Parts: sequence; structure tokens; C-alpha cells
Amino acid sequence: MIIPTSSGMELRFTGAQQGSGIEEELKVLRQSTAALHEAVTKDSRAIEKTLESHSAAIGSVRAALSQNEELVEGIVETLQMLNGVSEDLAEEPLAAAS
Repeated sequence: MIIPTSSGMELRFTGAQQGSGIEEELKVLRQSTAALHEAVTKDSRAIEKTLESHSAAIGSVRAALSQNEELVEGIVETLQMLNGVSEDLAEEPLAAAS
């Protein structure tokens, strides 16, 4: 008889289970182990694909962030230039009047 325990699976025998019963229990255990291995492999592949797609998405976000930073820097430079021009224009009439 196979008993799940906190540390894994445990195979316990009673007097009637000796001999061919042991072989049957081992066969069931092998089938269960194979099914578990298949499920873990499938889950691992799914996780790997998810991580790949997340990595690609993160790369896209980083590229977009970089473009946004460049755009904001350009806007700030343009505003600073316009502010300087407007200050120069505001000072010119005062200089001409004096």
C-alpha cells in the first residue's frame, strides 16, 4: 500500500501484500511517478514560455520609456529656449526706450 507522507510517499506492506502484490504496488507507483513527471515537465514549459513573453514585454516597456525620456528632454529644452527668447524680447523695448 502506498501512503502519502509529509516527506513523500511511503510503501507499506501487510502480510497479504507480499509477493505479487508488491509488484503491483510498484507498477502503480511507477505510473504515478511518470504522470507526475509529465505534469511537472508540462508546467515547467508553460512557465518558461510565460517568462519569455514577460521578458519581451519588459524590453518593449524599456524601449518606450527611453523614447519618452528623450521626448520630454526635447520638450524641456524647447521650453527653456522659448523662455530665453521671450525674456530677450521683453528686455529689448526697455533697452530701446533708455
